[in-house]
Amino acid sequence: MPSETPRRRETADDFRDVQPRTSSRRQLLTAAGVAAAATVAGCLSGEDSESSSSNDVDACSTWATNHGDGSLLNQGAHVEVDDENVVLVIPLQRDRIEQSGAAYVEAYRRGRDSSAFAIPVRAEHEPNAPQGKYPDSGIIEYEQSLGPRPQNGVYRLDGVTSDGTVVDTVTVEFNCARRRENGNETARIDPGETDPHS
Repeated sequence: MPSETPRRRETADDFRDVQPRTSSRRQLLTAAGVAAAATVAGCLSGEDSESSSSNDVDACSTWATNHGDGSLLNQGAHVEVDDENVVLVIPLQRDRIEQSGAAYVEAYRRGRDSSAFAIPVRAEHEPNAPQGKYPDSGIIEYEQSLGPRPQNGVYRLDGVTSDGTVVDTVTVEFNCARRRENGNETARIDPGETDPHS
């Protein structure tokens, strides 16, 4: 496969007006990865997927938009619920980590210039994704806890080399709400979070 094309690091101005890209092969691959993950995770890209528990119904939705030109992040980053905790899952194919030279995935919350967290990634890590969860094999799932549900947010994920070169990027929007038995949805809104549709 051809080597990844380095991209310039996006500024806050680039990130402020996120618009979905037109249909492309990459978008289809991203959607396929998210949909495959949704089968196991209970989160379906662009739709609410509900699973019942004894006291409430959990609803999670994930959208991947504004994808870069690389192939590192096209497996469908998404959110999952682990009991009361919302987890961001970033699946990466081991071969693409090696080919891109990525050393980290840095996450930026919408409207903020500094990274929220950085996840070290290594091609030497063993694939840990359940068989059949993703269309491709050799997938390593990196996870980041986002806190107790409900959670909502917009993150830009950058695949970055050790010298700071951005080799791929994708924006992930998500809502993970808790719907109580009386039908009222609850959602935690971070005071610093900007409405992605405003």
